[in-house]
Amino acid sequence: MLISPALRKAVDAKDVAAIKAAVAAGADVNAKDEYGQTVLFSAVDADVVRALVAAGAKVDAVNQYGMNALAASAATGNVGVVKALIEAKANVNFVDERGTIMLENAIAGKNVEIIKMMLAAGAKIPPKKKQDIIDEAAMSGSDEVRALIGGVVGKKIAAKEPPAPPPAPEAKRVDAKFAYDTAKPIAHKWHSDARLFALTSLDDFGSDGEAAQWMVDFYSPSAKKMERVMIANGDSSTSEMSSPELHDLVETTASLIIDSKKLNDIADAAGGSAYTSRNVHPSVALIHNPIAGDSWYFNYTDPETQRVTLTIVVNAHSGKVTLKDGK
Repeated sequence: MLISPALRKAVDAKDVAAIKAAVAAGADVNAKDEYGQTVLFSAVDADVVRALVAAGAKVDAVNQYGMNALAASAATGNVGVVKALIEAKANVNFVDERGTIMLENAIAGKNVEIIKMMLAAGAKIPPKKKQDIIDEAAMSGSDEVRALIGGVVGKKIAAKEPPAPPPAPEAKRVDAKFAYDTAKPIAHKWHSDARLFALTSLDDFGSDGEAAQWMVDFYSPSAKKMERVMIANGDSSTSEMSSPELHDLVETTASLIIDSKKLNDIADAAGGSAYTSRNVHPSVALIHNPIAGDSWYFNYTDPETQRVTLTIVVNAHSGKVTLKDGK
């Protein structure tokens, strides 16, 4: 059963009377949303928690990530909600699917009062979690948390910096031909009559004709739908979209130029170098223009005004510049 909109609205508004009215009208306080969460997870007010519990809300219901409401509230440092949940006999020794205990969530919330409440309610530190708890306290950035947990485990806990996040993976840049050649068989598997609608770079397009992200849109005349193939760091993902009937489709004949390095050189020679020499990268797209035909658009944005101040259009079959529009 889906969550009652009236109940959801009442919980969000912290309106206890409206909660009682929604329940009286048949709303199920234990219904779950698409994330497996009941409205108790949305409660940020102690009186709302008490009203839901009085109506039969299960205090230890878990979401699809294996967390319960107490874990979520402890991690965000909501003292009132944590107190109300503990009063309702929420399990302070609950362990989620990842093996995280409630005290770890409380330490993450850096709220000494919540930690004290959990300990007073009987929260235990299993022997196998002792070092994890010590490490969490050490990296909490709170002298009070370290002192409190140190007293529980019987040792002084020194502060330490959390581990540095792993370096971001280096972007894998590919050219337009790689993006199209990767996307084409995916689109034809989707619908055999899929035709190219647009090929667009989504981030810094370099002088080598490469970008880390490309968006390749195909249209199926038989299905009257569009398939979007995203190429990011060399990997692909797809999504289907409804679409009006499209006629302005790119003719992917042998004469179509998809050599994005060559195309960039053409645009540079036509005036784009005034921007690329200053490390300003164009946004680039291949579409079918009803008048100019299949065309590559190079749009250059002024870094100070953040406005497109130069557009260069290159015919996608002849390689000739058909428009140079300085704004």
